[in-house]
Amino acid sequence: MNLQAIADPDGNLLWAWGAIGGSVHDVKAAWIWQVPRLLREHGLFALADTAYQGLDVDLVITPCKGEGKPTRPNRVLAP
Repeated sequence: MNLQAIADPDGNLLWAWGAIGGSVHDVKAAWIWQVPRLLREHGLFALADTAYQGLDVDLVITPCKGEGKPTRPNRVLAP
């Protein structure tokens, strides 16, 4: 089962979406529930895990993964 939710930095739930089959990848589930559209409409961005890479580079910040990743912290995440 794949559930999608967005919380603020204090852990307060902002949005939650219904369950989708567990075989659905996180990015596909986010597209199904139109997460990027909601973030954009409300002037928000999201910090997400590597499963969300490629969702929307302007709205969803994910860590680097794989070979050749930066050795210094991402300045957006660690100013």
